[in-house]
Amino acid sequence: MEKLSFSKLKPYLFETLFYVSTFLVSVLFYLIFTPLINGNEHIGRGEAGKYLAICLLVILSLVLVILANYKKLDRKTIIFLMIIASFIIRLGYILYTEGVARQYDTWGVGDDGHFDYANIIYLSGKLPPNNNYQFYHPPFNAFVQSIFMKFFKVAFTFANNTIFATSVDKSLEMTNEAYFSACQTLSLLYVTIITVTASKIFKKLNIEGIGGLIGLAFIIFFPRFIQLSGQLNNDILCIMLCILAVYWAIKFYQNQTYLNIIVLAVIIGLALMTKLNGATICLPIAILMIMVLVDRLKTKEKGKIIDIFVKFAIFVVVCAPIALWFQVYAYKRFGQPFAFVFSNLNGHLSTSHVSVWNRFFMPTFSCFKKPFANAWEDYNLWDYMLKSSLFGEFSYWNGTAFACVAVIVHYLFHITFIVSLVFAFFNRKFENKRIFDLPVIVFGSIIVTLICCQIYFYIKMPYGCTMDFRYVVPLVLGYGGMVGVMQ
Repeated sequence: MEKLSFSKLKPYLFETLFYVSTFLVSVLFYLIFTPLINGNEHIGRGEAGKYLAICLLVILSLVLVILANYKKLDRKTIIFLMIIASFIIRLGYILYTEGVARQYDTWGVGDDGHFDYANIIYLSGKLPPNNNYQFYHPPFNAFVQSIFMKFFKVAFTFANNTIFATSVDKSLEMTNEAYFSACQTLSLLYVTIITVTASKIFKKLNIEGIGGLIGLAFIIFFPRFIQLSGQLNNDILCIMLCILAVYWAIKFYQNQTYLNIIVLAVIIGLALMTKLNGATICLPIAILMIMVLVDRLKTKEKGKIIDIFVKFAIFVVVCAPIALWFQVYAYKRFGQPFAFVFSNLNGHLSTSHVSVWNRFFMPTFSCFKKPFANAWEDYNLWDYMLKSSLFGEFSYWNGTAFACVAVIVHYLFHITFIVSLVFAFFNRKFENKRIFDLPVIVFGSIIVTLICCQIYFYIKMPYGCTMDFRYVVPLVLGYGGMVGVMQ
């Protein structure tokens, strides 16, 4: 095991302090501004939260101007300010948006949604007694949320009895719903970790220059992350763990220590313990692992070859129990098949009656008429993914004009990206193998494997809702990274 000196731990300590600080700030403002449940009515304080975010952005802009005026605006500072700005934007969103708004499978009508999952663990410390609806998922997200609910209950009780003196209904059901809604601050933390990790990945891969800043800005300010910062299901935790897994896989590729492989194994295990969809990130990571193995085999040194196989064995020993214990548990207790996915969907969502050509090969460019994704009417995978990457599967009644512009710009970006990628591919120097350098392999494999996974998923389950971009959000890292590579 490599020795850990203070100099090596110092960056992680500062990073942890940053996460803790932003998290506590979001909890504090949530206590002050977010609508809390009082009987059957909501206390609407979201507007104040929105104006708070605007004021904070104005202050940040003034800081930016001052730093630029004194020539203190270096690359590191610009990235930090982008991360802070994106945090403020998403903080404003969760302060403005109640926990019941724009959620997926969270408030189940049969008491078996994501809220009920977390609430059962919160109340009893045990897993649900059945695998109905969302209970078939692995429990890591619900487990973390149940712990946070206990933490927020203490914070809320303290605030209620001292500073804010907020009056809320003391009935158990309504109070627990309010505590669960506060888990939006957890989702905001996850997205913050994603933005910081993306910047660390760029640094690890030496992606610099204006292209690197543009690519990183694309990731940090990606619209769907705003919505995901307020969602309460298990998507965003799984996405965060997938992005962390990419970072630690790169670390292991560059420095094959026992610590790096163990941390990577734990992260991937937790991703699969959150949602089986986390397995999609294993494909691009597997490519890096194969490259490590090939490099070791090329040395023809027995000691180094045995060493890498030992590390791979440790990876399996650590990762497998974390990732698969719930699958074994659900199979033994409920007879739930391995890799089971809930598929008892409304038949009206089916797109199986639409031809393969129209579903996969012929974009409808429906943004000109319907900028918001509609799982009941849309059927083309690419149109739906593009629209849902901006707005999810939700519509905004007073934002149609803006949405049309946003989707059209998004289309143009993708067209420009693809054309630029083709030119960049053929302009790279084949003789020194730059076309196969590490950034291209990392980001290219993420794009290719996740798109293939989404196609397979849509073929296997031809429903409108299975086209949602939320299943392949790490694509954002792949696209942003390739923008940086093409500078």
